Amino acid sequence: MNYLMIEDRNTGATELVSLEEAERRSGISADEIEWALEEYGVCDGIDHTITDTRPAEEIVADDMEACLAA
Repeated sequence: MNYLMIEDRNTGATELVSLEEAERRSGISADEIEWALEEYGVCDGIDHTITDTRPAEEIVADDMEACLAA
């Protein structure tokens, strides 16, 4: 599912991408992207900025499901 907005800081181009694609383009590990989004709401790299475009309620629901499954 493409829910992450990745912005190229050099060109200003933005695109909705999956976590895997954000990892590939930015060179930032998926775990690090997820951590930064949870802690700060944004993941800033040298060349890219990544933000989660899902509504807050959906993010919380996904986190709850992950906790219950563990």
